[in-house]
Amino acid sequence: MILWLILSIGTALSLLLIAVLVAMTRAERRARRAFYRSLGYGDDVIGELKLSKGYVAEQLAQLRQAPGAAGTRPPPGPRDGPSAVDGAE
Repeated sequence: MILWLILSIGTALSLLLIAVLVAMTRAERRARRAFYRSLGYGDDVIGELKLSKGYVAEQLAQLRQAPGAAGTRPPPGPRDGPSAVDGAE
């Protein structure tokens, strides 16, 4: 009887651990996708990135090395800076 109790508790804990690991992996992917979107990268660039592996800094360095990569922001122009309307002279 005790053997069945131990086996059932062990099985339940194992399944719980697997569910937590899957949830953590999905949460990390969502967080990275949201981070890349906040940086202004398009969905096509986000799809090319390895969302579950690698360091964010390495992936961003690869994107920055490719000038004019699809989905990246254009370089800031003269109108993107502060203007006289904002109080800057």
